[in-house]
Amino acid sequence: MKHFNQSKKNLVTMCDPPEGWKYGFPKPMPDNVENFEEWLRSEGYPVDEYRDVLDRGCRFWVKENADVE
Repeated sequence: MKHFNQSKKNLVTMCDPPEGWKYGFPKPMPDNVENFEEWLRSEGYPVDEYRDVLDRGCRFWVKENADVE
């Protein structure tokens, strides 16, 4: 999946699906995600339960990653 391509190594794309706070979101999204739904499931998000609202979109933003020097 193509998402925000950061030119600086200290930036990360954050993902916040609908009602994601119940499952520990927002979370940083790796650059190498090929299947977005698969990644959400691997992070504990119940994709099938939120199919209707998930189809309308997720919030994404880029922020500095404090873990990267």
